[in-house]
Amino acid sequence: MKRIVIFGGVLMLLALPLSAGEGQSFLRPGDRWVMDGDSITHNDAYRRAVVLVQKHFHPTDPIAITQVGVKGVTSAHGVEGALSEKPTVVSILLGVNNYINSNFRYGMDIKPFVDGYRADIEKKVKAYREAGAVVLLLSPPLTDERFDHGIYELRGGDIFLKECSRALQEIAKGNEGVFFVPVQEEFETFQQSLADGQILRCDGVHPSGLGQYQMARTLWQHLNLAGAMGGEKRSLGPAPAPAPGQVS
Repeated sequence: MKRIVIFGGVLMLLALPLSAGEGQSFLRPGDRWVMDGDSITHNDAYRRAVVLVQKHFHPTDPIAITQVGVKGVTSAHGVEGALSEKPTVVSILLGVNNYINSNFRYGMDIKPFVDGYRADIEKKVKAYREAGAVVLLLSPPLTDERFDHGIYELRGGDIFLKECSRALQEIAKGNEGVFFVPVQEEFETFQQSLADGQILRCDGVHPSGLGQYQMARTLWQHLNLAGAMGGEKRSLGPAPAPAPGQVS
């Protein structure tokens, strides 16, 4: 069955399941999920899409999903905002500003900057885990060099952000209660599936409405928000094959 979804000014026809999915949801009744991030999170679009899906499948379960995104921040941004919400789940989506809004200049060695990113994320993970929250590490979407201009330095950004994703994967593997979510990877796969004129980052950095929708889709699929809630062990699942759809 097809539903018409209007999101961010984009009309999408997607085959979305209308009945509960199989398996267990990552979330549990009473969860307080706080999204930590920069302007991409502060935009509040992917969070709102996730909330709609969660409420569709579990309309009566008490789940709070909020965000504390701050424009322009790097991974060094503090944890106080998220911790003030007393979260049981924290997702982190940071990294772009470590490249475009830092001391980095094109041609410099990226290793010290990637190492700094890793250290910052490890510090955040430690703080959130000590507060009792499980942590979702969201790989940051790449920059689009086709839009290189005077505002942002985008050349080489894709290499840097891929290294950030690699660091997040390693952190997740080395820490209990920490999970890696391939936002970057699935975002790029989706971009490559579109026609040349269908751009997910109109300024080369910030996801459009459709881009934000794709980020939300990665979250609700890997967290299996359609599944039954209340499982003893939290786990992520692989995303299902993309639903057939038409974008105009």
